[in-house]
Amino acid sequence: MTTTIELKATQSKVHAVTVFQADRAEVSRLFKIDLKSGQNEVEISQLPTVLDEDSIRVDGVGGNAIISDVIYHPPTSNDSDKKHEEAVKEMQKEKSILEQEL
Repeated sequence: MTTTIELKATQSKVHAVTVFQADRAEVSRLFKIDLKSGQNEVEISQLPTVLDEDSIRVDGVGGNAIISDVIYHPPTSNDSDKKHEEAVKEMQKEKSILEQEL
């Protein structure tokens, strides 16, 4: 039996950032999870849309867990479009409130 643990990248604090010269940066996030006995599947959503698939690294600290595979599924355009639409709507609301205050 596989236990699935769902996490959102946006709910985790950034642990470290290294900025490189070639328009790249390394962003490290820490997640604390309690694994169950047996196989666990950890899904992390809300990752940046400009993520370089080949740059993903996963490490585990403590315990006897073994990382057997890391699979990246890029977000579908619908996911990105919905997020952008929601952000635009929120900004429009804020703009309207600010304009009323003038």
